[in-house]
Amino acid sequence: MVTKLYFWNYGVETFVVKRACFGILSTLRGHQSTFVNPKSALKEALNGGKVTASKDKMSFIIQPSGTLAGLDILVVEDDDDTRFFITTVLEMDGAKVIAVISAAEARQVLSEFQPDVLISDIGLPGEDGYTFICKIRALKPKNGGRVPAIALTAFADSEARIRALEAGFDTHVSKPIAPEELVEIVANLVASCNW
Repeated sequence: MVTKLYFWNYGVETFVVKRACFGILSTLRGHQSTFVNPKSALKEALNGGKVTASKDKMSFIIQPSGTLAGLDILVVEDDDDTRFFITTVLEMDGAKVIAVISAAEARQVLSEFQPDVLISDIGLPGEDGYTFICKIRALKPKNGGRVPAIALTAFADSEARIRALEAGFDTHVSKPIAPEELVEIVANLVASCNW
């Protein structure tokens, strides 16, 4: 049985296979696909399945590396599909993830939880990611003020990158992002920290 999760924001179809593998089938623009509720489809996929591909799709399997095992990660993303995608990728690689939809919720979580990494969208409702990270950096280190932070944004230009870094993010990542790239960026950021 193949379970198909389609993330419209990413233009990719994601398959979860036997809890151990993550497969991605990149689709051509304009290709028709059936949308399946991601949460119920993931539950189905965890019971086992196969990945298949047709001639108009390129497929590859990603074996989770486990490099994120034991890390606590806070994800701040207002888009349901993007938040689900990021959370799933990180958890499949061993991280413990708390995901929220706004900067206000993230600050509430930070008052009780000290993540190893913060991943935040820039285009958040109410308070954008730039303002959010400035407020985080104003906190004392014991309250999360020094948490390694990744800006996740649809804006890939150099101005957006510079603005994110100047605001206080440690790195800037543009969407869409491949699962293995996300894992590598998080792992590299953690490895470069002087704790």
